[in-house]
Amino acid sequence: MAKTVSADKVEIVISDWERVKKVDDYESVAGRLLFQNLFEKCPEAKPLFGFPMTMDPKNPALLTSPRFAKHADFLVGMVDKTVGMLGSGLNQELELTDMLHELGRKHVAYGVKPEFFCFMTESLLAMLIEVIGNPDDIAWQDVFDFLIANMEAGHRRINKDVSAKKDKIKCITVWSKLRTVKKYKEEGGVILFQHLFEACPQIKVLFGFPIDVDPRSEELLKSKRFSFHASFLMEMVEKTVQMLGDDNETLTNNLTELGQKHVSFGVTPQYFPYMTDALVVMLKEMLGSDFTDDDKEAFENVMAVLIADMVRGQRSIDKGLAAAKKFLVVESWLKLTKLPNYHEKGGILLFQNVFDKCPESKLLFGFPETIDPFSDKLLQNKRFLSHSQFLLNMIGKTVAMLGENNEELTKDLVELGKKHVTYGVKSEYFPFMTRSIIIMMKEMLGAEFTPSDQQAWEDIMSVLIADMVKGQRTLDIGLAAANKNITNKNWSQISEIEDYDEVCGLLVFEKLFAQCPEALPLFGFSPSTKVDEIKDSKRLLVHASFIIEMIEKALSMLGRDDKELEKFMEDLGRRHILYEVKPEYMVFMQSSILHMLKTQLEENKTPLSSEDEAAWHSVLSSLVANMTRVQREIEMKKLAQTMAV
Repeated sequence: MAKTVSADKVEIVISDWERVKKVDDYESVAGRLLFQNLFEKCPEAKPLFGFPMTMDPKNPALLTSPRFAKHADFLVGMVDKTVGMLGSGLNQELELTDMLHELGRKHVAYGVKPEFFCFMTESLLAMLIEVIGNPDDIAWQDVFDFLIANMEAGHRRINKDVSAKKDKIKCITVWSKLRTVKKYKEEGGVILFQHLFEACPQIKVLFGFPIDVDPRSEELLKSKRFSFHASFLMEMVEKTVQMLGDDNETLTNNLTELGQKHVSFGVTPQYFPYMTDALVVMLKEMLGSDFTDDDKEAFENVMAVLIADMVRGQRSIDKGLAAAKKFLVVESWLKLTKLPNYHEKGGILLFQNVFDKCPESKLLFGFPETIDPFSDKLLQNKRFLSHSQFLLNMIGKTVAMLGENNEELTKDLVELGKKHVTYGVKSEYFPFMTRSIIIMMKEMLGAEFTPSDQQAWEDIMSVLIADMVKGQRTLDIGLAAANKNITNKNWSQISEIEDYDEVCGLLVFEKLFAQCPEALPLFGFSPSTKVDEIKDSKRLLVHASFIIEMIEKALSMLGRDDKELEKFMEDLGRRHILYEVKPEYMVFMQSSILHMLKTQLEENKTPLSSEDEAAWHSVLSSLVANMTRVQREIEMKKLAQTMAV
C-alpha cells in the first residue's frame, strides 16, 4: 500500500461519520457544503463539474441546479462507501486500495490534477466543522493522506511516460505473436465479441443484435454484420497497438475523437473495462502459454491509458461540461446579430464554406457538384439565399435553447438527425458545418471572435452533433435488426389470420386514405372517394396484397444482410418516384402499418406491448428512411441538372 493508517484513527473517523449520518438529509446537506467549500478553495475545479469559473459557490442558481445536486450526492456517497471500507480487515483494505487506484485513473480522464486532491481534504474538514462542530482533524488528515496517496498511485499509472514506455514493447511483441496465427483477425474478433457480449449483454444492441441472442449461437456466427464488426474491431486494436510510442499526441487525438464518436453510438464509460477484459481473454485463448501474466498486466496498463483518452473525449461533449462554455457561444452570437444584414451575409458565408469544404453536400441542396461556391450564379440563386438564411435562423434558435435543462434541445436534435438521414446527410458531413460556422464567425466578427470563443463553439457543436448522430443511428437498418425477434414473433401471429394479406393490406390502406386523401389518385381513385366504396375493388385488393408482400420481404432480410435490405428499400423508393409518391406520404404509410398491427393483434388477443410497439417503430422508421432518402436524392439531382443546364 502507498501508506497505512492506524486503527485508532480509523475508528475516530468512522465515529465522526456516523454523527454526520444522523443529520436529516445528510447526503444533500453534507454534499452541498462540501462542494461549496471545494469551489471556494479551488475555483479551477468548477469547469470539471460543468460550471463556469465565474459562478459564485453561494449563488442560489448553483444550489438548485440538478447537476450540482447530483454531483453532491454522488461525492457524499463515495465518502460513505470509503469510510465503510476502512478497518474491515485485509481483504476489504485491499479492495479499497484497488478502488482508490481505479478512482485515481478515472480522475485523469476527468482532467483532475493531483494537486487538486488536497483541496478536497480541506473542503471535507470545513464541511465536518459546519455539520458536527468538532471533528478530529488529525485523524481525518491521516485517513485522507492514505486515500490521496493511493489515488495518486493510480493517477501516475495512467501517465503515458510511466505506463506506455514501460509496457508498449510487451504489447507490440504480443501482437506480433498473434499475427502469426492463421486467421487471427477473424477468429480473434469472434472470441473478443463473444466474451464482450457475455460479460455485458447490453452491448449487443449497440451493434444491432437482439439482447437475448446467444453469443455462441450459429445464428450470430453466420451473421455478416457480426463478422464485419469482429474483424473491424481487431483492425482498430491492431492500429492502436502499432501507434504506441514515445510521441503520443497523434494517438491521443485519435482516441479522444473516438471517444466522442462512441457517445453517439450509445457507449458509456462503464462499458470500456469490459473491452479490456475481453481483449485479455482473447489473447490468452489465442496464444496460450505465450501470453504471460506480465503480458496481461502490460495490456491492462496500456488499455487504462487508452480508455482515459477515450473517456476524456466523451466528457468533452458532455452537456453539463459544455454548458459551462455556453455563455461564450451565446455572447458571440449576440454580437453577430447586431451586425447589419447578418442573416444574409452570415448565411452566404456559411454555405460557401460548407460547399467549399464538402463538395458532396451541394447535391443535397439541389446544386451541381461542379458549381463554384463563390460564383455569382450561386449567389444570385433564390434557393441558395433561402437555404442560407434558413440555416442561420436554425443555428440562432439552437443557441437560444442552450441552457441548464437540455432535454427539449436533445429531443429536437435527435429528431433533426433522423430528418437528415432522409435528406441523404451522412454523419461525416457534420464536422464541416462546425468548421464553416467558425470561419463565418471569424470573418463576420474579426478580433471580437476570440480563441476562447472558438473553443467554446467547437465544444458545444460536438455536443449538438452527438445528439444528431444519435438520431441518425436510430434509423440504421443494422441496429434496427436488434428488434427482429420481436417483429418476427408479431408477424407470425399476423400470418395466422385467414386471408391475412388482403385483410391486413386493406386495413393499411383504410388508415392511409383516412390520414392522407391526397394518396387516393395515386392508386386510381378520385380524391373524394370514400374508403367504404372501394373496399371490394379488385385494384385495391391487388395493392393491399402487394404492400403485405413487401413488408414480408423486408422482414425476411432484416438481420440477414444489411446491404441487401438497404438496396431493396432503395429500389422500392425509386419505383415510388415513378408512381409520383411524395417522400412525405411515406410517414403516413408507416403509421398505417403500425395501426394495422395494433388493431389485428388486439383482435387476435395478443396485443402489442409497449416494447413491441417501440421495436416496430424502430424497424419501420429505418425502412422508410432508406426509401425516402433515395427519393430525395433523385429530386435534388433533377434540380441540380436543371441548374447546370
